[in-house]
Amino acid sequence: MAKPTLDIELDPGPWSEQDLVAHRPQGGIISGKVRMSADEMIKCRKLFITIGWHTEGTGDRDAESVFEQTLFEGEIFPGEQEFPFSCQLPDGPISYAGHLINIIWEVHAQLDLAWKFDPKASRRFFLSLS
Repeated sequence: MAKPTLDIELDPGPWSEQDLVAHRPQGGIISGKVRMSADEMIKCRKLFITIGWHTEGTGDRDAESVFEQTLFEGEIFPGEQEFPFSCQLPDGPISYAGHLINIIWEVHAQLDLAWKFDPKASRRFFLSLS
């Protein structure tokens, strides 16, 4: 009996250049899907995503969630299923990588199961100037 797995796939952003694939403009839209694979029937409290940012580096850690959505509640059948999401992003803070601090944006998915380990997945992206 394998535990269910989650993966996050982001839709293409507005820029086609290879080094900008993970970038999204401030005030723009981020969308994609959470792909879940299960080997057996599972009763879940909820499958949800959060989109937000956090800091890494020296000093206190700061974080903010700008969006949360429940994608599914109930019984999940064996096999692979996809759950789409979409969110309008705020104007900031924009992503930043410095010597003392980094601002990291990410989509986080979690499957809330009763009395079991909750599978999780995260996908980082860059919030850029538009």
